[in-house]
Formats: sequence, structure tokens, C-alpha cells
Amino acid sequence: MTYCDKEDEEPSLEARWSALCGTLGSLGVTSVVVTYDGYSDSGTVGDEIRVEPSTSHVPEEVLDDLVELVEEWLPGGWEINDGEFGEVTLNVAERLVGLEQNIRSGITTESSQTRLPPEA
Repeated sequence: MTYCDKEDEEPSLEARWSALCGTLGSLGVTSVVVTYDGYSDSGTVGDEIRVEPSTSHVPEEVLDDLVELVEEWLPGGWEINDGEFGEVTLNVAERLVGLEQNIRSGITTESSQTRLPPEA
């Protein structure tokens, strides 16, 4: 995938999200949900990935790109101490990224947000 015009320039996170949405859209994907779980200074992203429609075939390379983007996009510290867990939802057509976040701190709390990546 090409994410920017200049070979020497690192593509922005926003440009990479946009390119990924284009790729997923061309595969007929409307949304993707990626789970994450962090605890004790480590964590996992993408143990579960749900693609809609479920009949869509998404190449492993594209799923790997998605997991990498989610790891970069998650709020800092999601894997530290008691950690956080939740789901990141990508609405492909609208290019919206949503976060369902549960924070462990003796008591688990939940928060949600949907945000657009800033324009490239």
C-alpha cells in the first residue's frame, strides 16, 4: 500500500487509516472490531477481529496493518499496571474509529468515544 507521495517521508497515522479504509472498502468490508487487553506492562491487540459482513475475505497482511494501526492509535498506557481492555471499531465508509475502553483500577470502569482521525 502507498500511504504518501514522498518516499523518504513517514506516512501519517491519518493517511495510513485512510488508505486502510480504502483497501477494506474495496474488499466489501463495512466495519471491523478489534479487541485489546493490557495488563502488567504488556498486552495484546487483535486476539479477536470481527469483520462485517462476516463473509468478507480480508488478507492476513491487511489484518496485520489494522492491528498495527490500532496499537499506535490506542491511548497511551493501556497496558500499564492494571491495564485496560476493550474494543476498537472502524466504520469503513464513514472513516470513523470508535473506542470502547474499560479501565482496571481495583474497580473496572467503562468509557466510550468516537473520533475522526485528524485530516492528513
